Amino acid sequence: MRSRGKPGERRGDTPGFSRSQDAPRSSSRRWWRLLLAGTLCVAAWGAALFFLFSGRSKRPEFPRIAEAISRAPPGVAELLAEIRETVQGLAEAYPDSPPTLEVLARIHHRLDMPDEAVAYCRKALELDPQFGVAYYWLGIIARQKGNHSEAADCFRKALDLKTPSDGLIVDLADALVKAGRAEEAIPLVREDLRAHPGSVASMIVLGEVYAQCKRFQDARGVLEAAVRAAPDYTRAYLALATACAKLGDQAKSKEHLERFKALKERDEQSHRESLKGVDPLADLRVDVAQARLSAAKVYLWHRELQPAEGHLLRACELAPREWECRQMLASLYEHEGYTEEALRVLTDFAKAAPDDPKAPMFLGSMLGRLRRFDAAVECYRKAIALAPGQAMGYAALADLFLQEASPKHAAEAKALAQKAVDLQPAARNLFLLAIACRRTGDLRAARAALDRALALE
Repeated sequence: MRSRGKPGERRGDTPGFSRSQDAPRSSSRRWWRLLLAGTLCVAAWGAALFFLFSGRSKRPEFPRIAEAISRAPPGVAELLAEIRETVQGLAEAYPDSPPTLEVLARIHHRLDMPDEAVAYCRKALELDPQFGVAYYWLGIIARQKGNHSEAADCFRKALDLKTPSDGLIVDLADALVKAGRAEEAIPLVREDLRAHPGSVASMIVLGEVYAQCKRFQDARGVLEAAVRAAPDYTRAYLALATACAKLGDQAKSKEHLERFKALKERDEQSHRESLKGVDPLADLRVDVAQARLSAAKVYLWHRELQPAEGHLLRACELAPREWECRQMLASLYEHEGYTEEALRVLTDFAKAAPDDPKAPMFLGSMLGRLRRFDAAVECYRKAIALAPGQAMGYAALADLFLQEASPKHAAEAKALAQKAVDLQPAARNLFLLAIACRRTGDLRAARAALDRALALE
């Protein structure tokens, strides 16, 4: 950095030169310098104001959302305006970020604006051709339009790019079946089941794919396993009834069809009950919460914690039963050292969603990390009571008992781990079972569980 000289020193001054001889000229120069400085100052302020207001004028407008706001009744318009304000702030902060564009695509899709969603996905892929989640949304939109072959190709690209999504394999298989390419789906779903044994959704999809390919015996086997794991899963019984009928077992077909009709009636009755006194703005509030949540993820990705927290707090307020908002806010607080705030967030979630097993699971996990053993045990037992057919509660409680390393809980830990394996024979559950068996001295069973775990991994 160049030196500007001492205060009052001029570059034109020459050592030994007498300033008194040049006094009138010096006064004139000072006046012109003051005038020039003032002019430059005004110009600088003008430039600053120009850029400030020109930046404001270029703020993303999102005209389709603006149009929807102008036509909506007051309550709806306010929520739509909140969505617009959320995406405007995000687009201003990170305009050329693929995660931002994915959020814009997601929100426009939720607002039934598919063309705009497609445009944002394509722009994200122009910036980053490896951004697999954009292919996922292109697949979702293509499927919505009935273009199942195109949807399958998009889902396949998302899968090849290792896009994180729990339902991606199921979406791909479903698109392949509807596109008349069912045979391509079989190895995909079988591999998914190998990696996630006990996944009821994958079992049902595989059974339906087998039936589509006229492999009715295979379909029956996998669908029977699905209904054993989830006896109240309505969709499975119709496909199972069809497979049994094709195999000539009319008695079983009739039994499964009657079970399907009973569960279908239950589902419809539950739906009718849920519509009584329903809040007409409830779904839109969830949309706003999802917009806030999506924005928070982008801000967190950029390590902007304060705006992320604000969006998450608002998302929790709008949708108290949405688990991801609560979990992410609690994780943020815990990571930053605000433990009691994190516990409060998860406790509030458990109160807001008393029938959701994820609430006591999240709370129990944090209590376990804080070594509040009895409270964590109580949470996991509640999760098991809420979801007795799911492995997660049994596995979590077994793991907690094993971490405590107390002999008095060893036998219960083994029983819990075995139940988790029976419900979901995944590698992590088998590993827990191996540790529990070793803790109780059953080395042969421990070795067998380890062998199965290693084979899966």
